[in-house]
Amino acid sequence: MSLERRISLSCPQCQIEREVTVWDSLNAQVSPHAKDELLRGNINMFRCSECSFGTSIAVGLMYHDMGLKFVAQYLPFQLIEDDDEATFRSFRSNGSLIMEFPRLIPAQEQASYMLHPHIVFRMSELVRYITYREKLALFHLTGST
Repeated sequence: MSLERRISLSCPQCQIEREVTVWDSLNAQVSPHAKDELLRGNINMFRCSECSFGTSIAVGLMYHDMGLKFVAQYLPFQLIEDDDEATFRSFRSNGSLIMEFPRLIPAQEQASYMLHPHIVFRMSELVRYITYREKLALFHLTGST
C-alpha cells in the first residue's frame, strides 16, 4: 500500500506558502510512477515555484517492493539529532524497527520479510539500496554467478 498526503509548507527563502505531496510509504508495484520519481530524486522534495528554492522534506518513507520481497525505511537523521522521542519509540534497543501493520493488510499478506526493513538515513542511500537490490535480483535471474 502506498500512502501520500498533501501538506502546506512555507518556502524558507521567500515565505510563500504552497501545497506539496508527501509520501509516507511507497509500494513499487502499486505506485510505479512514484517509484520512478523516487529514483529521480523527486519524492518528498519542496520546490518553490516563485524563487526556485529546493530542499528535502524531513519525513520518513517506507519503500516496499513486493516483487523482490524487501522493505526499506528511510529515516531522516535530523529526527535522531533532535532527540525526537516518537522516533526512538519506533525502535527496539537492538536498532530494529517495530513493525505494526494496518488492519487493512490481511494476516496472510504480512510476509516475514516485511518485519525486517533495511534502515537508511539518507534518501540517496535509499535509492542506492533499491538499485542494488534490483541489480542483485537481475544478476541471479540471469543465472550469472
